[in-house]
Amino acid sequence: MMIGRYRMRKGHNYCFGVFDEQLSGQNDFIRELRKLEAATINLGRSVFSFRETVTALHRFARELDVALVCSNDYKSNVFGLVLGRQAKLPAIAVFHGRTSKDAKVRFYERLDDIFLKYFDSVVAVSEYSRKQLQSIGVDSQKIHVIPNAVDEPSSSAAEESQSLRKEFGLTSRNNVILFVGRLSREKGLQSLVESAAMLIRKHEDARFILVGEGPERANLTRLIARYGLEGHVTMTGYRHDVRGFIEISDFLVLPSVREGMPVVILEAFREGKAVVATGVGGVPEFVMHNVNGLIVKPGDTHELTESLSFMLMNQDKALVMGRHGKALIREKYNFAVQAQEYGHLYDDVLSGFQRH
Repeated sequence: MMIGRYRMRKGHNYCFGVFDEQLSGQNDFIRELRKLEAATINLGRSVFSFRETVTALHRFARELDVALVCSNDYKSNVFGLVLGRQAKLPAIAVFHGRTSKDAKVRFYERLDDIFLKYFDSVVAVSEYSRKQLQSIGVDSQKIHVIPNAVDEPSSSAAEESQSLRKEFGLTSRNNVILFVGRLSREKGLQSLVESAAMLIRKHEDARFILVGEGPERANLTRLIARYGLEGHVTMTGYRHDVRGFIEISDFLVLPSVREGMPVVILEAFREGKAVVATGVGGVPEFVMHNVNGLIVKPGDTHELTESLSFMLMNQDKALVMGRHGKALIREKYNFAVQAQEYGHLYDDVLSGFQRH
């Protein structure tokens, strides 16, 4: 999406295929897509009822004189690969890694492992993702590492943050420890709640805010009640104003047991916030211990508690870490750099593609 915006500024045309459950939603992706005013086609509800969609997609690509197909997850990869083969277009897939333990998703991912081998090029969002691709048999020469990125910050944070502080009853005495993500087992949130129970004995003004929704919400609610943390841990559900939450936080925590390359860490760095995160997946590639954050072992509640306490007791150090994170975004993990890297890849793939 953002790559499209940046490349369109340079005269390139982009069109998007979107699943209808996304089109009917009000998430950030859809809001940005509507701002872009690019040509869009509805891909339907399921990869199992797609014959008409594939025909329409082929017609759509022909009418718009599409030169290259790029797909972004296991669902869209089915359409991207089929379209590429039918229309004799080069096809690129973007691989974000494998983190889910959900049986249904894992089944789709196993199918995707097969499809990925037949793309003309596959983008890995981290070196960790590159290794995953190699382990499933994707040709190393087809793999290109282009990291995730974030946009430049907008100017509405101050007003938004004041509103959020009022909404959640936060005073100047409260230190806010923020989690943003899906409430699922792989995010390690049980460890975070247990850590919160230990931390507030020493830091009674600490507030944990968990932004996101997911299947573990009921279990987390019970755990919060068991430890008597209702006044210290707040779950907000899904929110579109994530940047405001980052702005009011002291730092971000991500206690995951599995990760790819989490964009939320980049979002925290963009706002000058340090991060406490587990050293899983691609996280150690851009979170440097004692430089822009702290790395802890997954599932180690005591180490997590000590690291959170360190951040609260050394706020000047946390601010310096946050500045280092912000510098990293300006240097490497921003959409302008990412769009340039994708542009080079598109040019290389197009120049090397032979129409059959």
